[in-house]
Amino acid sequence: MNRQQRRQAAKQTPAYRRGMGAEALIREMSKNGITPDQYDRWGEKQYEKGWHDGFTAAGEEITKCLYAVACLTLKEQFGFGGQRCMRFLRALDERYLTSLHSSEEIEAVYREMGLTIDFHEPLDRVREVEQ
Repeated sequence: MNRQQRRQAAKQTPAYRRGMGAEALIREMSKNGITPDQYDRWGEKQYEKGWHDGFTAAGEEITKCLYAVACLTLKEQFGFGGQRCMRFLRALDERYLTSLHSSEEIEAVYREMGLTIDFHEPLDRVREVEQ
């Protein structure tokens, strides 16, 4: 790369990235009245907001997918039709909306059905309790 090409490349690089170290970046931010502490707090708030928004958006899509997969599995494994799937999903909704915490439901499955549910396992999440 010759001198002219290097100069052209330097012009295309944003000013804040042209050899500016951490100290220089802090000086530039401070000129505009922004301290590193304010930047950290703002960045943390934005991170939390982004995480919450992403979790909320993904939660709805995951729930839709799980409902559809549950209906298809009930149809394939047990011959459920549309009406039985609808009754199942309504009962699922009612129980889901009235449960206080997932650990209560997991404990109920353990006590009443003898199954453990462990989402730390990638494939074998539901297992029978060994007697």
